[in-house]
Amino acid sequence: MPAPRKPQDHKTKTVPNPRGKVVGKVFTWTTEDDATITIPLRINMGVVRAMSSGDLDADAMFDMVDKIAPGQADVIDATDTNDFMDCFKAWQAAYNDRAGATLGESSGSST
Repeated sequence: MPAPRKPQDHKTKTVPNPRGKVVGKVFTWTTEDDATITIPLRINMGVVRAMSSGDLDADAMFDMVDKIAPGQADVIDATDTNDFMDCFKAWQAAYNDRAGATLGESSGSST
């Protein structure tokens, strides 16, 4: 039987793209220019409800991140669009992994 895992074994988790990682309840992405975008993995219901009616194009992705983690507009504006979209997808995968559902599914959950 394997030895029990220590708490420090669970603190950092690499998500599908190695430039993104999860530490605790926060997702951090290192851009191609070595800047950092930090997005929490907990979202207030009001943000999900406000964003649920629109498509998630680059503008909507920016709006969502800006509402969840304000103050990063300069870093995001300087980030290549494809890099930011990769960041958003990796954050979303980390969120889904933690929540066990997609953002749309989690907004309609009764649990």
